[in-house]
Amino acid sequence: MPFPNAILRRGAALALCLALPLSAPAQVAQAPAQDSAPPPLSSFFNNASFGGALLSPSGRYLAARTSGAGQRLMLAVMDLRDNTLKVVAGYSDADIGRVVWVNDERLAFDVTDRATAPGAENLGAGLYAVNRDGSALRQLATRRGQAFVSEGGSMARRALLPWHTFLMNGSGAQDSAFLYVTSPEFDNRGEVRSVKLLRLDTLSGRTTAVAPPGPVRSWMLDHQGKPRLAIGQKDGVTTIHYLDPASEDWRTLASFSSYTGGRDAFSPLGFGPDGTLYVTARNGKDTQALYAFDYTTGKIKPEALVETAGYDFAGHLLTRRGKLLGVRYETDAEGTAWFDPAMQALQDKIEKLLPSTIDMVSVPAAPDAQWALVRAYSDVQPSSYLLYNLQTGKLDQLGTAHPDIDRHRMGRQEVLHYKARDGLEIPALLTRPAGAAKDAKLPLVVLVHGGPYVRGSTWGWDPESQFLASRGYAVLEPSFRGTTGFARHQLPDLRAGHLPAPPVGLHQATIVCASPSARARISPMR
Repeated sequence: MPFPNAILRRGAALALCLALPLSAPAQVAQAPAQDSAPPPLSSFFNNASFGGALLSPSGRYLAARTSGAGQRLMLAVMDLRDNTLKVVAGYSDADIGRVVWVNDERLAFDVTDRATAPGAENLGAGLYAVNRDGSALRQLATRRGQAFVSEGGSMARRALLPWHTFLMNGSGAQDSAFLYVTSPEFDNRGEVRSVKLLRLDTLSGRTTAVAPPGPVRSWMLDHQGKPRLAIGQKDGVTTIHYLDPASEDWRTLASFSSYTGGRDAFSPLGFGPDGTLYVTARNGKDTQALYAFDYTTGKIKPEALVETAGYDFAGHLLTRRGKLLGVRYETDAEGTAWFDPAMQALQDKIEKLLPSTIDMVSVPAAPDAQWALVRAYSDVQPSSYLLYNLQTGKLDQLGTAHPDIDRHRMGRQEVLHYKARDGLEIPALLTRPAGAAKDAKLPLVVLVHGGPYVRGSTWGWDPESQFLASRGYAVLEPSFRGTTGFARHQLPDLRAGHLPAPPVGLHQATIVCASPSARARISPMR
């Protein structure tokens, strides 16, 4: 292995490399001859100029976060019929964060602060709602340490919700001015005791609390946007409560150890349009897969619906009103398994038009919508958003996250596996500088993800690894032992006498290239 053994944690790697010479080391293949100067730092780390695009329920309108050079992220809405664009919210002391459509006329959003330290930017994010034309802006929840952003109307005439009020995952019903939000309750030590579920009127700010079955840690809405699951945890036991639509009473679906699980343990993923509950579970296997839950037996059905070989299933359901279309999943990269033949045919058409990228296709709730949204990316290309006209077959560019990035000057990223001393294979991503030969002896930076019980990086353009590669460094990102998402056998056995052997130096490791299924179809960069 030609790399010297240099290990840095992700948080410190960039700070150190900013202090190092910015010219490429002598043994590294230089940048393309037409421009030897590396891309500036701002090209990698400025606010994305376009992102978070989301079609409205009808598919006529598109919301997105946008910014100009040196600007904060703003919320803009485009009418796709006449291509008019309007900025409906933006602040000088905050960036627009997550955005959801409440209905076809109204949106809700929180804010973040890209100017603060990582890990703190989402604390007390506030909550707001606005009409798609910019009218009826209302602040619904405070921001921690600050009641309001510094400018912009609010219409707040009643007490605001506390800073710990958060948008839920999922789209909700999208047929009224209401949405559901969560708000944790804390004990006297600052620990979360339970999480409340509130039905919030985004026009008036009024809320109604949903009666819980007991202390609840998380909630899930069903296919109609109504509360259906409440998950509690007490004394090391997780209990999943189900609000039966027939009786409108809570009943227990399952209980199991929060830490060791068990054969019958599962994690709810979401509800299909017919009310089917989909869950992830091991079901006696090494990896988690997607299953349907049987309400009659109180157990998951034996046959897996989607399995991702070598990976625990992670992802979410893709639905349209009245129909389950497929699932989005994550292995070494993102992918889609379409159950609906028409959606698979649409995916195939788009991939023929965009053969050099991974193409994530989204459709709005309305089945007669005219447009589909495509987010395209690769290891050398930041996310780019496009509209596909379902009637004409035309594909139009909307915007890209980092327009100053030249993909031809980015380093290609490989998925590797190297063996630890005890034989366990460690997955990793390796990014080389653009133009570097595979046998070049390169200085190496190792970016180690946090956690440890979180998922590491996935294949795709990353500002940190590409910045370092542009300065002449090879970048290795290992998903070390214990990283979430790589099956049970990846977890260390911490019993006495069973501790894993210390990691072997990379110059001693055997690294074998893996062929990631999610990008096996991607053609060479053009």
